[in-house]
Amino acid sequence: MIRLLQIKRNDFDMHPSSSVVYCRGLMKGFGSGPTAVRALRGVDLDVRGGEILMIMGPSGCGKTTLLSVISTLLDPDSGTCVVLGRDLARMTPLERARFRCATVGFVFQRFNLLPGVSILDNVTVPLLIGGHSRNHAESRAVKILDELGLRDRTSASPNELSGGQQQRVAIARALVHNPKLIVCDEPTSALDQTTGQMVMETLHAQARQTDRAVIVVTHDARIMNYADRIVRMEDGAIISCNDAVELEMPS
Repeated sequence: MIRLLQIKRNDFDMHPSSSVVYCRGLMKGFGSGPTAVRALRGVDLDVRGGEILMIMGPSGCGKTTLLSVISTLLDPDSGTCVVLGRDLARMTPLERARFRCATVGFVFQRFNLLPGVSILDNVTVPLLIGGHSRNHAESRAVKILDELGLRDRTSASPNELSGGQQQRVAIARALVHNPKLIVCDEPTSALDQTTGQMVMETLHAQARQTDRAVIVVTHDARIMNYADRIVRMEDGAIISCNDAVELEMPS
């Protein structure tokens, strides 16, 4: 079978209360003077509940900056960003940190696992930071590692695992606290196709709950068929946002 993508235009017409993420006019720059970089140039974006939204575009176009603003890691210079009904600009830094800890899960290209501790301890980190007991954190971590096929590796350290296994640990850590928003920065580009598909199947299952969403920044065309919508960026601006409907055509 040959898979094709049918693209149709999507307008930005959602209200903050009906979006998991609602952004309007986001601006973000770095530096000053002649070397200043405008990373975001008036970005408007909605992320719906129950979807995987993919953000694509050339390196340096603002994808990771946009992801960082949405996930509260960076403050925009101006504009509005409402996540799960909370206006980020109206929150103190401490409130944003607590909000991020409770509601956002992160999956990174390079895994970002703690090298000196076990897989189990890596996965428990979000729950321990959130104030849960160690018993609860370990019980939840074991459960999700089991679901990802890593129950027998809980005592291993990251350097004893393959790249695909490390990425599954990173996903377990991102999901262990049951976040409403999962943000992924190039989660499959370092993986082979089989492992990349396993990663996307796990994220796809999470995104199918209507009160949450998954945002994936990627260059990896192999995973485009998992997207519900595809945003394309250039020079700090969104140039298109389209519904992606997978069609199967006879070969």
